[in-house]
Amino acid sequence: MELETLSNSFSYFHIGYTFLPCVLAGLSNAPQYGCILASDVDSVILPMDACEGDGALAFARSKKDKMQPLIITVEENETVLNDTPEKYGIEVVCI
Repeated sequence: MELETLSNSFSYFHIGYTFLPCVLAGLSNAPQYGCILASDVDSVILPMDACEGDGALAFARSKKDKMQPLIITVEENETVLNDTPEKYGIEVVCI
């Protein structure tokens, strides 16, 4: 079967059946962190237009030793959202 004759949906299902069990098996080796608070995190990386999530807003409002935590936004990582840091008054480093 040539590559051009495969449909996208067929490729998706084929990868899903072979890859998903490997991911699930590997999760048993993942570290167990329990509850992570915004005060436990030093920095976070977000898409430029995805700053309205509960985690991102909680992190932006947290103060750690009177210093605002570092929030890095990636301009090239586009989403369908329009939740820019300027819209919520979040100070970020944009890359």
